[in-house]
Amino acid sequence: MASLLLLVLILSFDFTKPAKILDATKFTEELRKLADDILGVKKMQDHFHSLDFDNYNLNGGQLIESLEQSLREKFEGSVQSVRSLQDAVQDSYSGPAADFIECCNVNTDDEVYDKRFGKGIDVDTACVRIAPLARGTTQIPASVLDVMKSNYEENPAIKWQYFGSEEGIFTIYPSTSRSDCDNYENRYRPWYVETATSQPKNIVLVIDKSESMNVEYGGRTLLAIAKEAANTVIDTMNPNDKVNVVAFSDDVETPSDCEDDCYKRELAQATPQNKDCLKDFVNTIRSGGDTRYIKALDAAFDLLNFTGSVTDGVERAPVILFLTDGQPTDMIDANGLSETEQNRKRKHNILLTIKERNAEMDNRLVMLTFGLGNQVDDTLLTNMAIQDGTDYGVPKVPEVKIGRYRRVSDPTNLRQEMASYYNIFAEFSDTPVFSVPYQAASGIGLVATVALPVVIASKLEGVVGVDISLQDLFSDITFFQEGQSTYSFIYEINRRSNGRTLNHPLLPTPTTIEQDPVFVHVTSLERESDFLEKIYEPSKQDGVDRGFDTFHSTRTIPRGNSATEGVRKLMSVESTYYWRKVADTPYVVCLVMEVNDVQTRLPQQTPTGTNFVYHRLDLTDNPGRCRHFTRKASKDYSSVKLAPEAFEDPIRYLYEEDDENKVELYTQYMNGENNVNTYFKQGVRDMVVATSEVESLWVSLSDTDDDDIKEASEHIAFLYIGTDNGVFRIYPAVEMDKIYDHTVRPWYERAKSNKGNITLSAPYRAVSGAGYVITLSHTVTERNIAASSSGTSDEVIGVIGMDITLYYLSFLLKSLYTQCNDERYSCFVMDSSGYLIYHDSFFNLDNGEIDLDKPHITEVDELRSIAQHLITKGILDKNQCVDFQKIKLQNYYQVHDQPNGVENLADNDACKQYEIERIGATNAYLGIIDQRDQCFQPALCPCTQKCQKADMDEECECPCESPVEYNYCEDKYEFTSDDVPSCTPPIIDPSPVTDERGSLRSLPQCLATDCGRQDNALDCNAAISCEWCYDGLYENVLVGTPFCGDIIYKCQPIKSSGASAGVIVAVVIVIIIIIAVAIVVTIWFVRRKKAKSEAKGEHYPVAFTASTAPSAPPPPTAPSVRPPPVAPVTVAYDVPPYQDDHAEGPVGYDLASAPTQLTDSRRSDHYYETPQDFEHQDYQEYPST
Repeated sequence: MASLLLLVLILSFDFTKPAKILDATKFTEELRKLADDILGVKKMQDHFHSLDFDNYNLNGGQLIESLEQSLREKFEGSVQSVRSLQDAVQDSYSGPAADFIECCNVNTDDEVYDKRFGKGIDVDTACVRIAPLARGTTQIPASVLDVMKSNYEENPAIKWQYFGSEEGIFTIYPSTSRSDCDNYENRYRPWYVETATSQPKNIVLVIDKSESMNVEYGGRTLLAIAKEAANTVIDTMNPNDKVNVVAFSDDVETPSDCEDDCYKRELAQATPQNKDCLKDFVNTIRSGGDTRYIKALDAAFDLLNFTGSVTDGVERAPVILFLTDGQPTDMIDANGLSETEQNRKRKHNILLTIKERNAEMDNRLVMLTFGLGNQVDDTLLTNMAIQDGTDYGVPKVPEVKIGRYRRVSDPTNLRQEMASYYNIFAEFSDTPVFSVPYQAASGIGLVATVALPVVIASKLEGVVGVDISLQDLFSDITFFQEGQSTYSFIYEINRRSNGRTLNHPLLPTPTTIEQDPVFVHVTSLERESDFLEKIYEPSKQDGVDRGFDTFHSTRTIPRGNSATEGVRKLMSVESTYYWRKVADTPYVVCLVMEVNDVQTRLPQQTPTGTNFVYHRLDLTDNPGRCRHFTRKASKDYSSVKLAPEAFEDPIRYLYEEDDENKVELYTQYMNGENNVNTYFKQGVRDMVVATSEVESLWVSLSDTDDDDIKEASEHIAFLYIGTDNGVFRIYPAVEMDKIYDHTVRPWYERAKSNKGNITLSAPYRAVSGAGYVITLSHTVTERNIAASSSGTSDEVIGVIGMDITLYYLSFLLKSLYTQCNDERYSCFVMDSSGYLIYHDSFFNLDNGEIDLDKPHITEVDELRSIAQHLITKGILDKNQCVDFQKIKLQNYYQVHDQPNGVENLADNDACKQYEIERIGATNAYLGIIDQRDQCFQPALCPCTQKCQKADMDEECECPCESPVEYNYCEDKYEFTSDDVPSCTPPIIDPSPVTDERGSLRSLPQCLATDCGRQDNALDCNAAISCEWCYDGLYENVLVGTPFCGDIIYKCQPIKSSGASAGVIVAVVIVIIIIIAVAIVVTIWFVRRKKAKSEAKGEHYPVAFTASTAPSAPPPPTAPSVRPPPVAPVTVAYDVPPYQDDHAEGPVGYDLASAPTQLTDSRRSDHYYETPQDFEHQDYQEYPST
């Protein structure tokens, strides 16, 4: 019976099914060796677990009070500055006027670059900008300059100070140069208009586009002039206002080509995005047809009525700006009526329409009319403005708002007349106006203007303002660090706007926004109904300035780079929301603290005196300098870079330049030589000491006897550790960009999202100059005894990581799995988002270069069918998050782990014969494709920026963007749930490091690599500080034989720019022919001169030695990279001397060691006889011959 059962089992087994090919555990073991033996994960984790961390309960009430106080003090300083400026102008307005130079004529030699302003300034004076249509030239009193200087010295938080006059003279301090003299009009700027008339408005611009508007005036059509005026009006508006445009003739037009169709039916909030859309529409208006007023008026009233006067508690005044150049031609029943009676009936109907439609709005409308040219009906347009139809049988309603009519006989004045519409709404308040944040032209990020009107004898004379940087203002929010999951944010509440969020962890920081900001309502970020009811609505009430409540809210954290990898939505967290109104401002600050959250701190650590070397090596005298890639470094120690949040005053740190004295103070404190701490937050020094534990391991790598470790270390660019409180230690020691903040970098966030596991990044080009690298990182946690006993994991306090070359990962993979070297198979490694960490398509085997144009599994042809198969099986899952700044849904993938992987080698479809398995204890997956059968019909995965299959969950598509539910007109996201989480914001990429090759030639390599022993492109580019030089330039000398060179010597391959190989060969042949002809001509000339010299009895022999080796090898300090030398050929010529040169006797040159550029000794050019001489001269590039 047993034999029979065995026979059945044997017969039922499919022997044609391939066995499992790859065992991912081997890869796990190798990665763990790298992590522990080289990076030091276990060493650091054991060290931190040996320390007794202290946990402190957070006090939410005290934290919110501290935040409110800090913000209040910053605002008070700005308000005090603008008030002193207002007083100075008003008190001395009739005094002696200043004579400041125009900003366009400022001498830049008088300016000094100031990081606080983002450009060159002169603090000793101010300058002026005069509007093209300025009504005068009177400047502010000279005494105002003293107040501006005093504000500058006493309040570092403020930026520009200025006064814009009603005459059109704009005075700004400090003085700064501008490129032109006539492109600024302060009276049309939103900050000016908002201060002059603080009530928000609903405005409809009605523009006549009839055929008569095509008439030219001064070389421009009336319609072109009207468009310019309309766009200027739009520019004056701020996001507290709403606006739309109606163009009319026989019919009416409203914007139709914008992102949203809401412009057809309602007004749009005057955000930068909406204003751009409306101006684009204005620019497309074309003339033609009659002039039918009533259709235009009905369209304007429809827009106003649909929008309503009150939105989210903000009341706006309804306004129509009506522009025409002619008489109305509205259709009427003209039966039996004379022409005069017909015209009267038309006007009757127009005034009746205004009366009836305004009654629907409780007679709140203000009508402003503009007549362009000399063919308009002044009486009709006046009656429309004052809404009085008595002359046409339409009785006037007493309650109507009286508007204004302007006859513009000179069309060139239309822009000024229309843009001054705000004067009719003028209301002067002594309460400072805080403008909606906008992008500063000087490049310092988002700023807000604090402004006050200057009123003399009840007349507006202008507006004073000071700019404050949102980075400075909200630094306490941006760099807030308390607890493990506590955060804060700030939003706006006032009669102009409710709910606009100015700072939130889910929004970009003020300095990362490079274009006009998209303002997000706070309820789109905090979407719980409890927040709306218990926090937001109470904060809008007058007389209530604080509160708190506890409820559950959802948290999201990035999985790495949220633009590509999306976010991980956490479970609902019980949180307490504390809120406070910032006194005398329109802002509310909110603190969100997870219940029972604690602050973890290291116990006090004792500095040893050698724990700290600041990263600014150029400002220290530490020994052991070497070169690492193209940068000065040291292999004898690690260096420490401190992120802004490590400082008590992050803004001061960012604005002030490091110098030797400051670095010395840092060093003395960190190394325990001086315990006076004036710069750093509590616990920073303790973390510096704690992280130094790993330094000895890193430094010992270059001297290890372990061949495997030594081999691996030759392919590691940097090792580093960063902590949550802002300490970043890196080896080899090297200078970092000042704005670099490791806590927000993708490698840091990715590791935290993958806590407790090895985390691999997709390859990227490192700013360090290391080429394409992969980051291997791992979290470091503190031992939380209380948390461990309750079943929760220890808290992350930092991440340790290293950059390894992509080539080394390829080497490691192919060493472990021989199948990956077999042409019948293709191997790949991808991360948990589907991005490829390794694939053969990355490498160009001919030149060793890397091509990462297709980084995702859905983008590579041979992997698309596999991607589709994984999607169909629910393993590769589509997800979305909201990118608030792009107003898009970011579509990304997430891999759902399969304990046994996926084995699909026996599939009948040759395109899907693969297996994939998770690399244990990592975020990566190892895959192999069986390519023995040809794949004829791979899956189609559309790869466009705009998604084509976003709603098809089981259809393959590359990561892309799709529309989000967003009402452009209301500037509001229309979320009905929290199903689609918020993407985390983008970050600032650090600036590329300075290429220091020219000053590094005499320094040894930090991690010595023998580039000369690498005999192919792949091996060469895999080695640290090496690069493969093929036909191209090496030290500006044409190289004919490919070889592996030191990166310091600047190999510059000649690109074909798309030219064919035949064209290149032809060019080379032509060059050779030209050189040969030149040699023949030179020989003929020399011999002819020689014959003449011999006839005179003069004879000077000169010998040249030629070699076919590269003509500019590296200095002797670098490994030899030249091919075997060819026996030199010596050619001797007798050449007569110059009659006046300095040559004495024969001079011999070995062309193998000849200089890059030989010059006549009588010229001023640099003259290098050998590379050794070249090494010690200032670097110059010479064109190759």
